[in-house]
Parts: sequence; C-alpha cells; structure tokens
Amino acid sequence: MKIKLTRQELSWIERTADIETSNVFRNFNNLLNSCKTTSDFEMPLIQNQITELTNLYTFLRTLRSKLELWDCRYDIDTEIEFKDKQ
Repeated sequence: MKIKLTRQELSWIERTADIETSNVFRNFNNLLNSCKTTSDFEMPLIQNQITELTNLYTFLRTLRSKLELWDCRYDIDTEIEFKDKQ
C-alpha cells in the first residue's frame, strides 16, 4: 500500500484531528456534568461513553504525533510504501 499526501492534505488531516479532539473534550465535559443527575441504571452507559471518548482521544493523539513525525522525516511529496502483513 502506498500513501502520498500533499502538504495541504496533511494540514487538513491535522486540523480535522484538532477539531475532533476539541469535540471529545466538550463531550467528555458534558458527560461529567450529566453524571451528577444520572441514575445507577444509566451509569454503565455513561461509563461506556467515557471509555469510547478516551479511546478516540488516544487515537487522535497518536495520529497527530505520527503525522508530525512524518512531516519532519520525509519529503512530503515522497510516496511511503507499507508492506502488507501476511
């Protein structure tokens, strides 16, 4: 598999990841505020949502880190080939 990104595409992905990260924090804050009035019956649902938001944040943070490394290490117009794992 080969991936080739232009600088504009890379910037768009990074910006989208930043926006989604801010959405994660906003949703997490809303969940924490709703925990105050949540019944014991609804608590597992809230905990599952918090887990999903945590996983999404971890993914976005990793994505941004890898994109920053890619931007620093490679000429952005160079194709990067990933070998298929078999």
